[in-house]
Amino acid sequence: MNSLEEMKKRITALDESDAKSALMITYANLQMVKTGNGQFTSEECINQLLNFFASIPEPEKNHERKNK
Repeated sequence: MNSLEEMKKRITALDESDAKSALMITYANLQMVKTGNGQFTSEECINQLLNFFASIPEPEKNHERKNK
């Protein structure tokens, strides 16, 4: 798992569009737990969000992707 500092660097390096997408995904997962029929549990939500945030590329890789 990434440390909080490492994740902070990754999140800070996101452009506005990517950051908005991350917020939408986070909100959608939380909303599914709150208003769903109980099939999407809090534990599943947490695991999905942690996996999602872990998939955010490191700033150097993010920069290289945009320059291609």
